[in-house]
Amino acid sequence: MTQLQSVQAWSDEKLDEEILEITDRMASPTQSLEDSLEVQAKAIERKPREYAENLIRVVNGDFPLYQLKENYIFNLHYLNQLLQATPRQRAEATYLTIKAV
Repeated sequence: MTQLQSVQAWSDEKLDEEILEITDRMASPTQSLEDSLEVQAKAIERKPREYAENLIRVVNGDFPLYQLKENYIFNLHYLNQLLQATPRQRAEATYLTIKAV
């Protein structure tokens, strides 16, 4: 099981607790768009490229990032998917970015 699959298997409450631990922010980023955007901002501030890559993986499954790196053409289809990410998906990407092993 990959780290992404492990995080996706967590309940919303478990993911919220883990994000609270690493951001010191009392919130419910898995349920609230506002809270998910706040913790997303923390992840982007710390590791902007890693956050974008993690959000791509969360939204598209274990997306082979080498495909983006090989031609680095970021088409509108993927951009649309990222912009429409759910609070839960943003929370997962935040956790994977900040708590990266």
